[in-house]
Amino acid sequence: ERLAALIREQGIDILVDLAGHTAGGRLSTFARKAAPVQVTYLGYPDTTGLRTIDYRITDSIVDPLGSSEQFNTETLVRLAGCLLSLRLPEQKLRDCNRETLNGRLRLGCFNNFTKVSPHVVELWARILHEVNNARLLLRSRGLSDPPTARRILDMLASHNVPVDRVDLLGHEESDHLDRYNMIDIALDTFPYSGTSTTCDALSMGVPVVTLAGRTHASRVSASLLTAAGVPQGIASDDDAYVRLVVELAKEGTRSVEQRRSLRDQVARSPLCDERAFARKLEAAYLVMWEKATA
Repeated sequence: ERLAALIREQGIDILVDLAGHTAGGRLSTFARKAAPVQVTYLGYPDTTGLRTIDYRITDSIVDPLGSSEQFNTETLVRLAGCLLSLRLPEQKLRDCNRETLNGRLRLGCFNNFTKVSPHVVELWARILHEVNNARLLLRSRGLSDPPTARRILDMLASHNVPVDRVDLLGHEESDHLDRYNMIDIALDTFPYSGTSTTCDALSMGVPVVTLAGRTHASRVSASLLTAAGVPQGIASDDDAYVRLVVELAKEGTRSVEQRRSLRDQVARSPLCDERAFARKLEAAYLVMWEKATA
């Protein structure tokens, strides 16, 4: 109540939620209609279910026209291109020590481990069986827990993947982005795809393969890859997902030059055009306000 009163006192015209139903969210404030126009955006990949939130900002890839309206209490506002913009970090690209891997290709996934379903593991196992010289690196805070680490190894072992082909990294103090120097191909999760992790991989010149599903949460990576100019990493079904990774694996380990080339391509893409994105977002807010005051 105090926050809602403060927002009204400050005369906020458009109030934007960036958390939705996540830890620390403030949806109870939005339920009190603290501002004339209320919007949800970016931090939660679904409807809030609140009639007091007027709009949800999205794009036509994560929410194709006509496919999502019935599942949202908010009016969908689709930005042209991707629903977000990426600023590439200043991070050094370098070769990892391949001697310790015996020259093996390394596949990796740094997504939150709660996104790794048995179906995901099944497809990863298929890939490892087809790419005999590959190792799998998984990095997630949850893997610091021994029973959790044991479970993923057991899941892979049930598909006849030897544990010595899998590397698990839990919580560590080392630089997160620097770990992308250790992998050649980033494997996205499904049906809940990555967002930050997909951006991180592209930032470090690592190609990403994603399986686009039917919901917003399963299509964010597809939107990012399209805006980055690398839609060839988007699969439409299980077999395509495996095939795309196997085809990339045939190219072998990726050099610093190859990764730099991909990062440069991403840097020149619409995904990294911050100014154009800001103009689109401002235009969307202006239309919302004009409708509210008409």
